[in-house]
Amino acid sequence: MSLYLVLCIAFLLLSCGTIESLNDQSRTTEPRTIDSPTSSTGIRLSVHVFVDTDIRNFKRLWRTLNEADPVANTSTEFQLHLIQSSKRAHLNREKILSAATSKHGNVQPMRIHNSNTSERQLTMGSWIPKSRHEYAIFLNDSSLVSPHIFTFAYAAIATYFDANVLPKNVTSKCAGISLQTLESDPVHKKPFYHSKQASNMFASQFPQMRGVLLAPGPWIRFRKWVDSLPEEFDPLLPNSMTNRGFRHAKKYFLRFMYQSGGFMLYPTESLLQGQWDLNATNMPISNSDEADVLGEIFNFPPLSAMEVYNAYFQRVNSVESLKNLPSNPAAFDKCTMIMNVYDRTDTLINRLRHYETLAKLDRIIVVWNHQTLEPPFRVSQSDQNNISNASNSSIPEMQFKVPVNIIRQLNSSLNNRFLPFKEIQTECIIAMDDDFDYRHSHLAYAIRLFQGDFFNHAIGFRHMARMHRKQKDSTWKYMTDPEHGASIVLPTGMVFHRKYLDMYTYALPPHARDIVDSKVNGEDILFNLMVANTTRSGPVFVNLFSRGIALPGLWWKPAHMENRSLCLTRLIKEVFGGVSPLMYTTTYFKGVGKDGLMPGLKDLNCVDKDN
Repeated sequence: MSLYLVLCIAFLLLSCGTIESLNDQSRTTEPRTIDSPTSSTGIRLSVHVFVDTDIRNFKRLWRTLNEADPVANTSTEFQLHLIQSSKRAHLNREKILSAATSKHGNVQPMRIHNSNTSERQLTMGSWIPKSRHEYAIFLNDSSLVSPHIFTFAYAAIATYFDANVLPKNVTSKCAGISLQTLESDPVHKKPFYHSKQASNMFASQFPQMRGVLLAPGPWIRFRKWVDSLPEEFDPLLPNSMTNRGFRHAKKYFLRFMYQSGGFMLYPTESLLQGQWDLNATNMPISNSDEADVLGEIFNFPPLSAMEVYNAYFQRVNSVESLKNLPSNPAAFDKCTMIMNVYDRTDTLINRLRHYETLAKLDRIIVVWNHQTLEPPFRVSQSDQNNISNASNSSIPEMQFKVPVNIIRQLNSSLNNRFLPFKEIQTECIIAMDDDFDYRHSHLAYAIRLFQGDFFNHAIGFRHMARMHRKQKDSTWKYMTDPEHGASIVLPTGMVFHRKYLDMYTYALPPHARDIVDSKVNGEDILFNLMVANTTRSGPVFVNLFSRGIALPGLWWKPAHMENRSLCLTRLIKEVFGGVSPLMYTTTYFKGVGKDGLMPGLKDLNCVDKDN
């Protein structure tokens, strides 16, 4: 027992020691002083360390920084950022950090950040470059650094940011250099493998916010861009699995890089091995005897020799190609509502007034299906570009808070609600009927699900949930009582991706839409079959309720349910080869998870009850 107490006391003394005691634990081999590899004069390096975990992690990091090879004729300074926690722990950390010294340069007075400070505010406010020659390194206290970190940093600055080496337009697009390789693809939530070639570096639009060397010019432009945004702005990347996360600085940086054509450079595994690494919290510190590496022997390749990947981890020809965006970023920020209308002239204006103030709504498209009846009003020319009844001056003119397009159809087909109208400028579509007033907060929740992990799914509401069931005679029955899961979502209030409009109109065989026209029923069933066949998943259901207006419609007809079962059976047999792609969703979403985030793919539970 006495030996155990002695060991515990020794451990506590070591963990609570000061920085001075750590500085004495230097390497047995004296670090070499290397001449500056930079070709430009006046280069400054500001190293920022963010301390918010166990103080022992910081001590290990600080020891490896002090053991790194110094670079002669350079200017390096350190800034420590302490994130407050409990008062007792804070006082202990403050005492230790205040005593920190470095042989590489001055340690600036410690900055203390309130625990309520957001990660974005902390990161964005940590560094304001004093000149165009000042670069920064951001490190978490859980990192470990190689003895060659400063040699690498100054050599990389000279190679990739010297205006005498690279064209100005390319240099200004390079936001920094990661100090760790890129091994995962968060956009698609899968591992990332760049092709193997001789080059030691590659370029990617996906940014890093820790373990990174940052350039002053792009950082200043990034800060100005963030300052110009409204507070409620969510920096989304279209069709990406990164959108569900909190609004951290990295999320903003990704959107900025994507729409500005920016990029970062990443080292490959071949450059990391035996030389330097920042990619693990518990990785042993590299020994300088493992490799005799000087700044000029890092074998940095020119940009023209590097592989280049856009924000979606797709390989492109060059960094100049990054300006060719796969998708307009603004198209994912808002939604288009498509309202299907036949002859309800008395209620249409009420529906438009209800939805015109919906947040994130870009425009409303009214699909007018009656062949002879005129729409009850004209839309102001300032609100839309083409309206079918603009020449009829006897019809009153209306103005709305969002653009409204009234598009008259040549025929009265239920398929019209899924036409890819050229007026659509957004990726997100809200299908709506003219007999329902959804609460704006409910639609906003469905839109957030779409912009998160579910941009490939059909998203609807639980009271719009329906189900199918295979019968003994190999037909399928359409049912309205989904107590233990649902496989079909009605289109009223349904949120989905605009790509499904093109798929419905052009990719499905014409015979599929002919079945809908022959029965004057089932366009929503066909849409659900198509989406399920694409996603191999069930719909997403929101467990929030809104009440309809209860106006007469197709669903009032006595044979409505029978016709829907006939449509379901014919579509499965004649279009999908007799195998139903529909799956049952058994989870319903409402609110956020325990992690404070919107539900994601991992929370969706779907089962196949037909097989």
